[in-house]
Amino acid sequence: MWGAADAERLVPYELYCGWTAEAAARLPGAIRLAERVGHHGAVWLNKTLWSILSLARGDLITAERETEEAWSFGDEHHLLWTFVNSALLGTLAFLRGNFAPAEHWLRDRTEIEERTYWAGVRDARLFAFWAETDPRGNAEPSNARAWKAWTDRRWKLPRIGQPNSWGSWDALERSVVGLAYLGKKEEAAALRPLTEELVLTGVWASTAIFPLRTAAGIAAACAGDWSAAEQHHLTAIHHTDTAPYPVSQPMAREWYATMLRDRRAPGDIAKALDLLREAQAMYESMGMPFHSSRVRGTLAT
Repeated sequence: MWGAADAERLVPYELYCGWTAEAAARLPGAIRLAERVGHHGAVWLNKTLWSILSLARGDLITAERETEEAWSFGDEHHLLWTFVNSALLGTLAFLRGNFAPAEHWLRDRTEIEERTYWAGVRDARLFAFWAETDPRGNAEPSNARAWKAWTDRRWKLPRIGQPNSWGSWDALERSVVGLAYLGKKEEAAALRPLTEELVLTGVWASTAIFPLRTAAGIAAACAGDWSAAEQHHLTAIHHTDTAPYPVSQPMAREWYATMLRDRRAPGDIAKALDLLREAQAMYESMGMPFHSSRVRGTLAT
């Protein structure tokens, strides 16, 4: 029974391959089994995955509450992997527009974290957060701080042609996004071969449900390959709509619109406007004021 609980805690990872309904159907039974045999590690992981499903659905308030509950359970039972919860809390705070707690959680690194396959996730998320935002009250512009985080980065990126850690793949997605926000197209384009290899893993979303095909599309656009970039962005929208991943649906649309604005082929601007209007409505419906405001500003120009 202990072995069965151990196995059941791994299967719901299918949610990252687009099978959110299957994961949601499986998790309650997996939690009950783990609780019955006293497998605290499995209970904690399943509770954490349940909170990520709420994130995927775009229910950010519920996801935050469930993440805190998973963290408390892990802390109560002296589990060492609760750093996953604090990193997730940082991402949720960012998505909800709460920058101070987002930065606090994303800085909250533990020593053991860097010795696991999770290494690199938090640092890369902090880099992308700084690149994407300009938190009020900081003496130093966030973009300068973000660029320094990139040049001094401690996280490792994947290597082509070999198995790579979850953390390195996750860090790759955040690296591409952060570089794009900084306007560092050459650096983002240099990561394109890695993003193409990431696509081949078959995984649709990162640990925080950011669309992985979007990162490939960004890198391809930065390299000037508009055809490949468009295909990646269209696939990202298909993935987010099919899984579904409501939280990342507007992200996929916003980045596709960015590609269309940069390419400016006939009809691109009109299509980009439609995508941005969709994205803004989605952001607003999920309570993501920073993202909604950014798109509103883009529409205004």
